Amino acid sequence: MKKVIIFLAALAIILGIAGYWIYQKYAINYFKQLELVKNINTKIASMKIGTPRSSILKMLGKPEKIEVYMLGDQAVEFIFFRTKVTPLFGKDTEDSFTPLAIESSKGVMINWGNKFYLEVSSRK
Repeated sequence: MKKVIIFLAALAIILGIAGYWIYQKYAINYFKQLELVKNINTKIASMKIGTPRSSILKMLGKPEKIEVYMLGDQAVEFIFFRTKVTPLFGKDTEDSFTPLAIESSKGVMINWGNKFYLEVSSRK
């Protein structure tokens, strides 16, 4: 009986340490991402068409990814920022990011959102 109690106590300690490690590694990062995403969403909501690219980058930091497409004879740069937190063990999806469309020649935002991105990126 004494061995069973010692075994159960050791198991409880091991599970407690493992649980704390998982919390430290994943949950704290998740909550940091939640705060970052909330901040980015608030800043994007305050932006207006015509906002300079430099101001966007100063406000939001480095984009997660960048893509460029032609819209008529104009190059449109899409800069993507994380606006949705991925579940703890999930993968990013297209709706994890919000694209901001920058007219390359003028360097200003001309539109934003997945709807506009899909319209431009699907043109041949």
